[in-house]
Amino acid sequence: MADRATFGKYVLLRKLATGGMGEVFLAKQVGPSGFEKLLVIKRTLAQHHDKHEYLAAALSEARLVAYLTHSNIIQIHEMGQIDGDYFIAMEYVRGKSLRDIIDTMRTSGRQMPLPYVIDLAIKLCDGLGYPGM
Repeated sequence: MADRATFGKYVLLRKLATGGMGEVFLAKQVGPSGFEKLLVIKRTLAQHHDKHEYLAAALSEARLVAYLTHSNIIQIHEMGQIDGDYFIAMEYVRGKSLRDIIDTMRTSGRQMPLPYVIDLAIKLCDGLGYPGM
């Protein structure tokens, strides 16, 4: 992918991750009068476009999450299809990923302090226990 590729009304700034079923990008939505909004685009890999069961599950998940409003659940802004690629546009949360933090601590021979682990577990349970889930 070329740097800053256009994907519909979004500008893909950089790839954040690639998994078995899709790619995740930091993106920017641009609009009139200098409007810009950072978000994340998750789009399916082309080789999975003909796998109806995967697409149905992914789109069903996006529809469900779109109805949820909770501080510990990412907000879905849009889902759709551009040039044959199915995608989900979702909230961008600034900061390091938990994976990056754990890897950095492990590399330096440290462990996450227990109060942080407990706080993280509480927030995870709070999101998972949301009545809409």
